[in-house]
Amino acid sequence: LGLSTAALADVTIGGGFGYRYDSTEAGSAAKSTKDRLRADLVASSKINDQTNEVVSLRTGSFNSAWDDVGGNAGLKTVGLNLAYVEYAALDNVKVTIGKFNQPWATSSSLFFDKDVKPERLAVAYTNKLGFVNASSVTITEGGANPDTKVTSLQVGSKKDLFGLAVSGAVGLQDYNNTGAKQYKIQQAFVNVGTKFAGKPVTLFVDTLKNTEATTGDAALAYGVKFGNAVNPKEWDVAVLHQKVEANAQYDLWQDSDIAGAKGDHEGNGFQGTYVIAKNWKLNGKYFDSKRGVSQESYKRVLVDVG
Repeated sequence: LGLSTAALADVTIGGGFGYRYDSTEAGSAAKSTKDRLRADLVASSKINDQTNEVVSLRTGSFNSAWDDVGGNAGLKTVGLNLAYVEYAALDNVKVTIGKFNQPWATSSSLFFDKDVKPERLAVAYTNKLGFVNASSVTITEGGANPDTKVTSLQVGSKKDLFGLAVSGAVGLQDYNNTGAKQYKIQQAFVNVGTKFAGKPVTLFVDTLKNTEATTGDAALAYGVKFGNAVNPKEWDVAVLHQKVEANAQYDLWQDSDIAGAKGDHEGNGFQGTYVIAKNWKLNGKYFDSKRGVSQESYKRVLVDVG
């Protein structure tokens, strides 16, 4: 698909910049303290009434948008973050092809690092009762060998019940050709929203289970968020507890903040956000975890402005 000169009027350009202080203590290694930055550029275009294209470039690596400052003022790594076409096949059906945001609904758990952008095909269906997400993503093109792929199906709903905003989903991810470890992951989560002292409060519980594993097959996360920092001078705080056993989650998705992108961890996360001005936030996070067979200590402080 391409753009004609006339269609350029329908192109929207966006992006963002951020600056980070990053302090990490992992086991017996020396404490690491870094200044980091991120930048991204997003172009979206309306091809016709049913079709949109999105292309995004960003700094960083596949599971982090942040690059270290320094390097003798050298150029920063920039890569293709998103590249997809979205087609509204019907009023409530969307088909996405390319490299896109993760096509399944999630809670506030850190089971999936949301900086990781899968590739191939996703279909989403929504109606007044809920939603269905289905996808087939390719992790590794095998060439002469079978591809490593993930096929997923998720069913969920959002409802107001007894004055509470309740949402949740159940899903299955079936992995093929992943080597020595096999994965068939069941997930179920629920979010419950209410108000306390005039502020929004959201609680969540999220679980994973790898039915192909005989040991270390489960993961559990739960937490609460108070407030919702959207407009200037608004703030929020959140706390999370998470445990991911050694065989519960596929390594690609491990979050890079709570335990350095490693599974077999248990820890707590604390977060606070304040909106300085429109589209400009100050965010702080602290993680305190144990990871691996040796239960190595992992502590991380992140302070972001952007």
